[in-house]
Amino acid sequence: KYHVWEQEACGRLCLAQTKKLKRIVETVTGVIDIKDMGMSQITRDFLSLTKLLAEIDQNQYPETLGRCFIINAPAAFPLVWRMVKPWLDPATVAKIQVLGGPKEHIPVLVDFIGEENLPSNYGGTLPPLSPQVHPYAETMSLYPTAAPTITAEPVAAVFDPEVLTYPYPEGATSNNGKHWLELSPASQTALTAVEQWVAKDKVDLKKLGTADIHPSLQLLRYLRANQFNPTKAIAHIQRNLEWRKTKDIDALILQRPEDILGCSLEELTAVFPHWHSGY
Repeated sequence: KYHVWEQEACGRLCLAQTKKLKRIVETVTGVIDIKDMGMSQITRDFLSLTKLLAEIDQNQYPETLGRCFIINAPAAFPLVWRMVKPWLDPATVAKIQVLGGPKEHIPVLVDFIGEENLPSNYGGTLPPLSPQVHPYAETMSLYPTAAPTITAEPVAAVFDPEVLTYPYPEGATSNNGKHWLELSPASQTALTAVEQWVAKDKVDLKKLGTADIHPSLQLLRYLRANQFNPTKAIAHIQRNLEWRKTKDIDALILQRPEDILGCSLEELTAVFPHWHSGY
């Protein structure tokens, strides 16, 4: 549940960053520090949990990972990586880069993420990552339960194609003020087929948990995850809608992390320091 909450939080941070930068931000960059990992930690429970989280990310949150950097990889990690890789889609594996110690990973992180978005103990200018830093100080401000005085802003203008650029090789433009993405004929045909299904079956895309995202962007996410096969994309969306309903994700995301974990964030971060940055 906590991992799902984090994924939902990342979606809200992407939306906030979209509004801030005036361009679509729909993927996240993750940094996983595995310093001091030893083989004694690679238990059956560890592997089962890793596989479960990989399945959740790929099935319920497709095409949301931009890049992932695994840093401070110890000598034993190649063996672990060989066990984990078969559970991941090849497209996901291509987004993951394994790096060694500070001399190797700091230049890469600074170049890709920017020192202004990194804690000082990872080569940046932000306060050092530690159990004393609340990992969700900014994220929680985007939730109604955490900040009841904040009201939702109209988002239609945020996705105005005249002021936004879209992260697709084909680019985007507008026709008489109406949004549309330039896609290959085959991709456009696939998108049209899914759009027709949405209209025919009156599918409420807001129930995918991405209510503020342009419908075309939501559908393209599922199409990219399924090699632009409309039948597979539709089935993927249907599975995700059922999963969100069964797990009552809309109620889960309104909880605080402490409620989900059953412990304080201070207790969690004492073992696993982390935060969401870049907002």
